[in-house]
Amino acid sequence: YEGEVVAGLPEGRGRLRTPEGLEYVGRFTAGRASGNGELSGPFGRYRGAVEDGVASGRGELRTRGGSRFLGEFAAGVPHGEGRLDRHDGPTLRGRFSVGRPRGDMEVLYGDGGRYTGPWRGARVGQGTMRWPDGRRYNGRWVDDAPTGQGSLSWPDGRRFIGPVDGGIAAGEGWCVDLDRTERCRYEAGVRV
Repeated sequence: YEGEVVAGLPEGRGRLRTPEGLEYVGRFTAGRASGNGELSGPFGRYRGAVEDGVASGRGELRTRGGSRFLGEFAAGVPHGEGRLDRHDGPTLRGRFSVGRPRGDMEVLYGDGGRYTGPWRGARVGQGTMRWPDGRRYNGRWVDDAPTGQGSLSWPDGRRFIGPVDGGIAAGEGWCVDLDRTERCRYEAGVRV
């Protein structure tokens, strides 16, 4: 430990290094790392609120693998509202619980696409996807694919409301054009 000491305990600003390779630079109160500071180690680097030596409150974590989480922490893990910029996939915005996405998330893709709905490592349940080319799907997702009842929209104003299989209109439903709505049928993505 390097820093201020009161009654034999770290107090005020200081730096603590452990044999395991962890380092904390920041505020100490009665010998405990508490307040704003910076934690670093094999996991990466965290900057923000610290309580009893762990991330707790608002902060930013940058992992050694290149991911970044900005938001709320509890007991050293993302917990509450936040944004996860993944090094190997889309950005997730929403609520996290014990380090995992919970409930509906906003998922931002590198190509400009945007999904809003449940996320369990993939799109699942009832959600909406907007692609950068103007297409949109609102409906059920199974194993990261639009599957089940939903609404497919195209940039030219056409829309299909009915069964979708793997992102392709498939079966009887409603076709909505700019000037009319009528029953229609799609087979393998082609209107028949």
